[in-house]
Amino acid sequence: MGIGGIVLSVIAFMIIGSFWYSGAFLGKTWQKLVGLNFDHIDKEKMIRAFVGSAGAAFIMASILSYALVLLEVENITQAMLLGLVLWIGFMGPAIFINNLYQQKPLLLNVVDGGYQLVSIITMSAILYYFI
Repeated sequence: MGIGGIVLSVIAFMIIGSFWYSGAFLGKTWQKLVGLNFDHIDKEKMIRAFVGSAGAAFIMASILSYALVLLEVENITQAMLLGLVLWIGFMGPAIFINNLYQQKPLLLNVVDGGYQLVSIITMSAILYYFI
């Protein structure tokens, strides 16, 4: 488990999120779905969310790196497939269940789930090169 790969994965996660939730991509749709308006948002809460996201991404990357080693992943295709399988088995359903209970629109699953899917596959690919 290389710390360099973990840190790079966290950076990639944050960059993908910055684009994904920006006005240039799905940010306006996401804001409507969750009822937020960035013009009237608490900046301190956003900073906490950003730092918390980075911390959570660090944990995800660390565990993902461990899984890649434990499962003796032999190539980048297997690494990315592992990310996909983990998303299908854990992340996707967790997002879906959370949004069901919060009575959020189905489209929010696509927005948030898509971000997590792209992120974990990207993290898997990065981490593969550092193990």
